[in-house]
Amino acid sequence: MGHHETILKWRDSMNEGRLEEYLGVYAPDAELETPVARAEGREGVKNYDGSLASATTNSTLKISSEIISGDTAAVEWIWSAKHTGPMVLSAGTFPPSNRIFALHGTSILRFNSQGLIAKERRYYDTRSWFEQLQRK
Repeated sequence: MGHHETILKWRDSMNEGRLEEYLGVYAPDAELETPVARAEGREGVKNYDGSLASATTNSTLKISSEIISGDTAAVEWIWSAKHTGPMVLSAGTFPPSNRIFALHGTSILRFNSQGLIAKERRYYDTRSWFEQLQRK
């Protein structure tokens, strides 16, 4: 599978709630870095992304652009969802707000020789996200 196909599977499996398939695009020893967490291995990715999935409904990941060069890709995305459950992050626990949010971000993906995501660095504006969750 090529890198573009891996990115599409990453997006589609997330949008369709197929967590095991989503995790399957990550290498067993993958590393994930975000502004609010760091995770190692598929289990770490599962814990981080799974906790976000359990705190939201109507989750949609849209890819607005991607650039692939060699074993690296830059993917701009918009993740929108409704915040319906407790969201536990390093900044604290956000009780359900029942608000819809849209988080704009970029993931820098590095692929291993099998075409799996070996490292992901996610960049997004936490302040904007938290303000959307707490908006009065």
